[in-house]
Amino acid sequence: MLVHYGLTDLGGEIAEETRVLCTWTHNRAAQVHAARAAYDQRTATSEGAPSAG
Repeated sequence: MLVHYGLTDLGGEIAEETRVLCTWTHNRAAQVHAARAAYDQRTATSEGAPSAG
């Protein structure tokens, strides 16, 4: 017995939107990591530094 499965129209729509988000994430991952590292460095410096005075 052969069974065929497929997405509904709504399922196909969300699958396409998910592909777009995954592609964006893949293409921007290096920028996101760099921004996160820069933020971490800024906040570590400002939070961990002893106050002057």
